Amino acid sequence: MEELEEKERYYIKLYGSFDNKEIGYNTQSGGNNLYEITKEQRKQRSDRAKGKNNPMYGTISPMRGKKFTEDHKKKISEAIKKADRPHMYGGTNPSARKVKNIDTGEIFNTMTEASKRYPGLSRQSINHNCVGRTKKAGGFRWEYVKD
Repeated sequence: MEELEEKERYYIKLYGSFDNKEIGYNTQSGGNNLYEITKEQRKQRSDRAKGKNNPMYGTISPMRGKKFTEDHKKKISEAIKKADRPHMYGGTNPSARKVKNIDTGEIFNTMTEASKRYPGLSRQSINHNCVGRTKKAGGFRWEYVKD
């Protein structure tokens, strides 16, 4: 640990990141990382942030007491439904691409949809296979479907 602290001091001094604030952001000259906050200091900091000293003290939520119209509730509901199943709405994402499991012949609208069909398979691993980084993903071969 001492060796690391010494190296930290050396590099901070070498690059001048403590003395010259235009070069660096160090607030200490280095090697002071063993500082531990005492229980008393924790209590003092806690007390300073309580009550009127808290920046949110007395601030009433801007939504308090507001009622949504039925139309607005329906709009929110639809948005949430889409958010819960983004794989079904890949058409709204310009980068979404159809993928095909070469071994089974299955075609999926998105990589997310394919990854949900095969537990333990991530969309990233399907992508890596489609672009040629790996030979297989989840034991299968994958490719992008050409439109």
